[in-house]
Amino acid sequence: GVQTCALPISHDFMAPFGEYITLHLYFISGSDRFLFLSQWLAYLSSVVLCVLISKEFFDKKIRSDYLALFAAALPIAVLQSSSTQTDLVTTVIVLLSTYYALRFRKMPSLRNSLAVGLSIGLGILT
Repeated sequence: GVQTCALPISHDFMAPFGEYITLHLYFISGSDRFLFLSQWLAYLSSVVLCVLISKEFFDKKIRSDYLALFAAALPIAVLQSSSTQTDLVTTVIVLLSTYYALRFRKMPSLRNSLAVGLSIGLGILT
């Protein structure tokens, strides 16, 4: 017979770190009741990181409570936080690398350079 091979799709080349988190939450709880927990924590972390980045970048020219409200009210973020898709985990890793890169630019140190490297490494894994 004729063998056919499936064409690769874009998800075949995506790194699995977000799915590893979901898998381990499933193993720890023994059911699927906590599968959205990584997304929910990533949602809260992204709001906090948006405020921290604005304080690093804008030097308090912008009110952080308005920015936190704006970031928390994004409809796609609210929708993604209640699902098992791992897009917000990727968002948090990108925000972490941005935050630590801004901190490293302002204050170069070994700690900040290790944080930038770790967050970029997790970003590649994600």
